[in-house]
Amino acid sequence: MAGNHRAAASAHMAAEYGASELMSYDQTLLSASKSAFEAFLESEGYDEYASNPVGDSSYFRVGAAGASNISFSAWVEGATISGEVVDEDVISLRVIDFMAVLEGLGDLSPINYASPLACYDGATSAASEVEGDEEEVDGFRYPAISAASPADAKDIVDSILGNDPNAGEKFVFVPSDPNANVDFDSNGVPSVDGIFHAVEAVVYDDDNKPYYTGNYAACDDSNNRMCNYKGGIATWQGANILGEPAAFHNFMRQIFEDSGAASGDDTYVTDTTNQTFSGFNMVTYLESDEDKNSNIIDGEYLPARTVELDGDGNEIIVPPERDFFPKGNSFSGSGFLVINGDVEFKGNPDFEGVVVVLGDYILDGGGGDDFKGAIISAPYSCDASGENCDFEPICIDVSGGGNNDYIHVAQAIHDAFEILAGVSGDAFDLWVTGNTGEDTYSYELVGWRERVRDLN
Repeated sequence: MAGNHRAAASAHMAAEYGASELMSYDQTLLSASKSAFEAFLESEGYDEYASNPVGDSSYFRVGAAGASNISFSAWVEGATISGEVVDEDVISLRVIDFMAVLEGLGDLSPINYASPLACYDGATSAASEVEGDEEEVDGFRYPAISAASPADAKDIVDSILGNDPNAGEKFVFVPSDPNANVDFDSNGVPSVDGIFHAVEAVVYDDDNKPYYTGNYAACDDSNNRMCNYKGGIATWQGANILGEPAAFHNFMRQIFEDSGAASGDDTYVTDTTNQTFSGFNMVTYLESDEDKNSNIIDGEYLPARTVELDGDGNEIIVPPERDFFPKGNSFSGSGFLVINGDVEFKGNPDFEGVVVVLGDYILDGGGGDDFKGAIISAPYSCDASGENCDFEPICIDVSGGGNNDYIHVAQAIHDAFEILAGVSGDAFDLWVTGNTGEDTYSYELVGWRERVRDLN
């Protein structure tokens, strides 16, 4: 009996060891399909016991259950053997099923302002909400809005609270480092990174340090409009590439090249009524076919700024000209959408996925539906050589929003990047490595199940 227990324990440990080995494998992207994953396992010898001993009498092997650009699932079989013929002398088996998701997509908020704010006019409707990830237990894993700096985040908070005479009592700043010493300037801008939260969602520990609970049960948006921004207003970007304009330019340039947009094949929209998108789309609004300004220079996307002289002979920086995508009366769809210019929506975009706006973002009027995913507003420019890139100041006006929400939905974001990977694997790679800072991929374990397998 004791021997049976030892054999079972050895098989279980072999299965766990095999799962750990696969998760820690230093690799480029594992696969984009189950068949490619199977080929990878075979090429590395993971698919047979004999190549994977664990101790004197235990082995493991791995089988593919499924795979995509974003995730993979597998089973790992641990076996204890008696004798020398591994595949025929198994006396105990244990199996682990697990699923892993690619790290490096970034912790995107529902709304992400990568560019510094030149002006911001927040939503005036108390019914309009911006929420973090609802899939977590507490419901609010990510910030509602990610800004480019502490000053921008504070400007957003000030705009949200408006003329509230008690505005200073409606929010609490929670630093990213709980042990940080935080100073505030005369405008209330913190000296360190962190998140501004509704005061009702914050408690204090024994050392009087603020701690975000994610509990909005006591939060009344008629008294505190910060209650509508579940997850708070962050002073930093959850995706590192949104803080690196040169890396973001390489990402966007690759999208333009691989999607055909650099050759003039993006979708030039002349009628914004009832626009519906699915899959991958690159759009630019034009009043006529002759009015094309996509910042395509020598077959590459390059939003180049220029230097001119003012009347006094002083140099001034002139940002690139951008097209304007005006009021879409019924803007809907899903997937990965790039808007090449400024955009003005008529009501919330009824969209699931990722929208990248290379310009200003205006929300005018009610209507629409909930947005599920992530909006990235990130206009930028580079010098004529394509070097020395910077994010350009933007104006954000969402004061016309109705009673619909912006909600972080992880699956919608994953699906959008899956679509992008199918259009441009190189752009997908630049996004991931731009966030991780590594040339290889790593995965986060998101599901694990152990089971006993019948030897027969």
